[in-house]
Amino acid sequence: MKKGYGVDLSKVDKIDQRINFSIREKVNSWHNNNVSTYQKFLRNFEKMSITNIDFASKLFRVFADNIPKETEKVWSYFFANTDDMQTPSLLDKYETVLDTCLEGDNCFGVDLSTGEVKLHSNSNPEKMDSGEVLFSKKMSDLFFDGIPKRARNYIVNMFTEDGNDEETLRIFVYTIMSIALISVPKLIENLINKRKQNYNLAYSVSYFMIFDKGLLKMQKKLTEIISNANLGYDFQMMADNLTRSFVSSSVSHGYNSKAEWKELRQEEDEETAEIIDSTLAKTKGKGGRKADFRTLEELCIGNKKAVTQLIEQFLEEEQETVSLAYLFYSLIVSGHISCRDYEAFHRSLVEAYPLADIKGLTKPQARYSELLVHANILLDDTKYKLYKEYNTIKWKKARKVIKKWLPLFTAIDQD
Repeated sequence: MKKGYGVDLSKVDKIDQRINFSIREKVNSWHNNNVSTYQKFLRNFEKMSITNIDFASKLFRVFADNIPKETEKVWSYFFANTDDMQTPSLLDKYETVLDTCLEGDNCFGVDLSTGEVKLHSNSNPEKMDSGEVLFSKKMSDLFFDGIPKRARNYIVNMFTEDGNDEETLRIFVYTIMSIALISVPKLIENLINKRKQNYNLAYSVSYFMIFDKGLLKMQKKLTEIISNANLGYDFQMMADNLTRSFVSSSVSHGYNSKAEWKELRQEEDEETAEIIDSTLAKTKGKGGRKADFRTLEELCIGNKKAVTQLIEQFLEEEQETVSLAYLFYSLIVSGHISCRDYEAFHRSLVEAYPLADIKGLTKPQARYSELLVHANILLDDTKYKLYKEYNTIKWKKARKVIKKWLPLFTAIDQD
């Protein structure tokens, strides 16, 4: 971003006031009649940790399903940038505001009810409304410095080529957090007005952010989770999921074409390229082109005959549909499948074994998503005993099936 711009307050004082102020009353009224529901939301939020992220997954889905289109364009611009890509209108609109605050003497506030953005002096901020949240480069740096040093170094090394340009990363983090904050009012509007979603969860999230300092609490919780994360596993899983989200969103909304993503994947490592390929295969572009899926034989790697024979044996012995998640996991870990997308794998099974009793993909797909989070501890003979949640029928079954079949798939090609 360019520095040194003056700010015309007449253009930024009343930006984006598309949200009816009645939303504030509407959310507050819901809370008055649903105090116990909101208290349950808070208890679930406090329980979130690196070993208990089921509720975090629900929150992530709520945010992902309601993110404003203008914000999606910014994420696509930052994470799937091409030379000829235009600066998104949202980023362009607030560039002078962000640049002014980047100098350190100013901060900006966002009214979460109305969407109004105001500039404040750090030394003498104006009186804030109760629904307004302030943000500055200093606050962004405090968040960044609050990340444990080992995790911070890990992120820096991932972001920069030589691992030394930390200031560039800090400006990037500040920009991302600023745009996220500016987008919150529109996000809340989507939460309240969208019909097909969890009504109580949507209102709980909205009340949490407007009245209960939810953004600050989420920041602290994120820092806490990062502090306890297994960096190699958890950050890779997060990066993979973000890649899938960016690819799918940018193609489906027409921000980037599939051809552009296919060109970009040439510069990525093999695993990331596979994630991009599998996501493109199941994503319809703006023109609605039908996805093209590979067969099971095309997906398998190594001694394909031995792999498919063992898959057939698995299908005969493990009758529960949800067990297909454990089959897919075993194939990935043993290195016998090139796909990382469960839906593509499920469809290939249905095509390869039309007479088998392979039911819908919803349950095994959901279980596989859970498994990605829990497998690191679940399959560790020492760690899994430390957590009560793994002493349930669900996870005992998962552990038993994977412990049986993973070694069998791993043994293929080793003779």
